[in-house]
Amino acid sequence: MHSDHSAEYEPPVTEDCQDNERATADELQSFRVHLSALELGTQGELDELADDNLPSSIGRFQIVKRLGSGDFGCVYLAYDSRLSRHVAIKVSHFGEHMSGPLRERFIREAHAAARLAHHNVVCLHEYGEDLGVLYLVYEMCQGPTLAKWLSTQSEPVPVHMAAAIVRDIANGLAHAHLRGLVHRDVKPNNVLLAPNHDASSSLPFIPRITDFGLAHDSLSLEQKSITARLVGTVDFMSPEQARGDLRSVTPASDQYSLGVILYQLLTGKLPFENADFVKHLQRICREQPRSPRSIRGDVPRDLAAITLTCLNKSPEARYASCRDLARDLDRFLRASPVQARPLRVHQRAWRTICASPSVSALIGLIMVGCIVSAVVFSQMAGDLRINQLKLQKTLDDLTASEAIAVQARLDTERALEVANKQRNQAEQHAEKAVEQAYRADVYRAYEAWSKRHVLETIQLLDAIEDRDPQFTAPGVDFRLLANSVRDTTIRLASHTYPATDIKPIRGTPWLVSADQGGYLFFHHADSGELVHSVRVADGTDIHAIDVSPDGTQIAVGGQGRLLGLNFANVYRLQCGDDGSWLGDKTAAYFSPTVVESLQFSPDASLLALGPRYLPVLIYNCQTKKV
Repeated sequence: MHSDHSAEYEPPVTEDCQDNERATADELQSFRVHLSALELGTQGELDELADDNLPSSIGRFQIVKRLGSGDFGCVYLAYDSRLSRHVAIKVSHFGEHMSGPLRERFIREAHAAARLAHHNVVCLHEYGEDLGVLYLVYEMCQGPTLAKWLSTQSEPVPVHMAAAIVRDIANGLAHAHLRGLVHRDVKPNNVLLAPNHDASSSLPFIPRITDFGLAHDSLSLEQKSITARLVGTVDFMSPEQARGDLRSVTPASDQYSLGVILYQLLTGKLPFENADFVKHLQRICREQPRSPRSIRGDVPRDLAAITLTCLNKSPEARYASCRDLARDLDRFLRASPVQARPLRVHQRAWRTICASPSVSALIGLIMVGCIVSAVVFSQMAGDLRINQLKLQKTLDDLTASEAIAVQARLDTERALEVANKQRNQAEQHAEKAVEQAYRADVYRAYEAWSKRHVLETIQLLDAIEDRDPQFTAPGVDFRLLANSVRDTTIRLASHTYPATDIKPIRGTPWLVSADQGGYLFFHHADSGELVHSVRVADGTDIHAIDVSPDGTQIAVGGQGRLLGLNFANVYRLQCGDDGSWLGDKTAAYFSPTVVESLQFSPDASLLALGPRYLPVLIYNCQTKKV
């Protein structure tokens, strides 16, 4: 863990602040004057004071060196002699900094951090006080802060790495929000990058959020009374924090700060920058940020939309939770459609109007006046032009009407002659085409029947029979084949649910069929009689089956209706009269989409799977791997 200072300001409360969430420029200026009066000292003075008064050990922890410091305390590398490990100890400043609000902040941070246990949050080991020195013991993270890492990058951060970093931070904050904690000071200096030893991870480090000293605890009775104050770091404040309206500070405020971090990772800039403190707060409250794509052209539209959703002025228009933000970033990383959508033209215009209504109203009045004037003058000029054209057109029509009528009569006669000729030719071609189609379909039906493709033969005969008899009536060849098919067709026992697939069991007199109710039906191939039925699993739809060439295994592809899991399982198959048709499961594979087709290899060691929308997969039934 490293430390970085945050700002916690307490300006005077006025009646206007209680009645109106938006602070005026005068009120913000008074806040700024009040802050100057509360200045405790320079950072160098605090560091020097800490180093001069630091003991060699605190409790059982031996101090090794100072890692960093802030306005409220220092962070030291220490050695835990009891557990033989290095830890990070956050120690309050000495002297006047050891009482009052600082003491309450340390205790509040200890209670807040103790409730957190997440791989994206720096964990607290313990809290204590030794000889008047308050201290918090955190696990030691070897990596730098996100701010320091970002300052070392000479090239823009890759967009997918930026999305992955913010996704992990959002997961850590979602964990804190579920436990009633709002961080209120999310910024790169409060994010540590721990080394990541997982080679399959998309990041070389693990982002971990730290420093919950300014966190608001909704479960604590001590924080129920809220006064107007500015809490957090100005560059990463949400609009509701910048207004000093802490009653509106919710988990959505942390989400806004995440949006600022994502914006900075993508563009290398902050959404709003201003040297003047009051103007900076006013810009956060009123102005809309530029799209990241206007600064960095290779930022994808979906990622820009996610960023601007987090930076929405209204907390209700942001994501419902940091968990939803993390899921949308994960969808972006998987190249799936995201929930965030870029602002349309009318939405962007409306936000601009709301940000400066007086100027927008004046511009709108001027534009309306110009449009009305242009429409009036255009209408008058158009009327004059139309009347002139009408007079000229009437004269031209009278002059050319006789010639047009004669030409039209000649063209009509020629067109009728051509049409009659084409119609006769079309009728002759149609009769020949119908005759040829009939002969071709009868030939295909005989060919299908010779190959014992019964279903295809029946479909072809039905198509021939449905033709209009006035063109071609079925002949003797059709009737002979139809009688043969009807005499030899076998109908299988009907399923309760829609049937999905049927396959023969080679080397046996049986057929097996499946339906959407999860049942397998075994039939006699000669008579179609139902011999045995078994349900693979309750609440399961079967979409495809296949039987191994030796008839000892059956593959079943389906989907569970309750959880929507898509699977392809292989079972032992024992055909006989002893009742044990479907044996044990020997292989299982969970597919990302519904498996619609299955096919065993000749030796049944491999199984080809056809998932919907995906390429064919080859599954090894022996190693259980694709």
